[in-house]
Amino acid sequence: MHRDMTYSDAVSGVERFISRGKFAKADIFITRYQGQLFVIKDFGKRGFWERTLIGRIVIGRECHAYDALTGVEGLPSRYKRLTPFCLAVEYLEGRDLGGVERHEIGPGVILQFERIISDLHDRGWVHLDLHRRKNILFVNGRVFVIDLASAFHPGGIPLLGRLLVRLLGVADRLSIVKLKTIFSPELLTPAERRFTKVRNLFLRTKWEEQTVLERKERKLPKDPGEQEYREFRVSGEWKGSRRLSMSVKDTLRYKLTKVTTKTVLAGIVAVGLFFLAKDRQLNPAWFLPGAAITILGEWLRLWAAGHLRKNKQLTTTGPYSYVKDPLYIGTLLITLGYSAMAMEIWIMVAGFVWFFIYYAPYKKKQENDKLIASFGDAWKVFDQAVPDYLPRLTPYPGRGTNRWSWDVVRENSEHETAAAVLLGLGVMFYLFLR
Repeated sequence: MHRDMTYSDAVSGVERFISRGKFAKADIFITRYQGQLFVIKDFGKRGFWERTLIGRIVIGRECHAYDALTGVEGLPSRYKRLTPFCLAVEYLEGRDLGGVERHEIGPGVILQFERIISDLHDRGWVHLDLHRRKNILFVNGRVFVIDLASAFHPGGIPLLGRLLVRLLGVADRLSIVKLKTIFSPELLTPAERRFTKVRNLFLRTKWEEQTVLERKERKLPKDPGEQEYREFRVSGEWKGSRRLSMSVKDTLRYKLTKVTTKTVLAGIVAVGLFFLAKDRQLNPAWFLPGAAITILGEWLRLWAAGHLRKNKQLTTTGPYSYVKDPLYIGTLLITLGYSAMAMEIWIMVAGFVWFFIYYAPYKKKQENDKLIASFGDAWKVFDQAVPDYLPRLTPYPGRGTNRWSWDVVRENSEHETAAAVLLGLGVMFYLFLR
């Protein structure tokens, strides 16, 4: 690695962007410096809070992982932390699992991959993100594991370290089993064969002896009544083809496995509030107003979700005729309500600060260009006439005629949010009445 490479060198030599980060994500691009290519992961263009609270931690963790795993064959060996928010790693010219033919990956390559995972686990680390095919790279007959952003070091935990490595390492070893199944089934051990057979009995997406390229050759049959269509739905191609038929979003398996950053953060806050409240005698003066605010917030979200025709038309009816962002206001009210029930004033304050200093400005900036591109002058007029968070006293005069619809609520998946909020209310009422 060029130790004299600076952040200015990285951003001035950009060749192409791999991805432009959204919330909690870095910009990732390839830059050229002194004739060599490097992958740059940069939070420097994010907002202050996002850069400071997320970027610094993410870049620091990944740099620490590279430091700790120096010498492991099959990992990028040259890297440098350019700033607290930016990391440069050598660029490896190769293809991920989505671009290789069957004959290009033999038993030797699979065994190389297995050795890399074993070396990581021997040092007390787990990767945890090898189910993404972009993180496994094939370069001139060799395999490399890249992107250590999710890598974790449970081996450093006293007493339980080795046990945690074995438990968490199962996620990495499943990737080995999957590669063996697709490219070299003769390498599967009897235990791995039994596991694969049991797994395929219970999960719709099968591990079949097909590469990504071979699966892409099949197209989704057009007629849902055809036997071929039904067979295709239960095959391994269904997951890869869900972009062709978004009806897969109606399946329980998709809903259970679609985990977003917002879901994880909401889960962390919910668990934290539960443990903070479970050993307290909850005060009715806090609890009852908090419950009312929570119910009001979810009612507002249901009202808004029943009018929102996302990506189809500009929604100006229901609560949208008074305020532009009723869903966000509902989310804020739910957060404040739960915090009040748990008597956690600091979480309430943090919720206000996060919402008005970071979240609201970020969403405004992110969505404005998209809405202008979709609805043009109609959005500009609506944007000028309807406030973001403090509602109008009279409805928007140019509002449409759409009525509230339960089918639209379900299309926006708000019934699932409502069920989660009601479940949380039930838990809090149990803590209050015990």
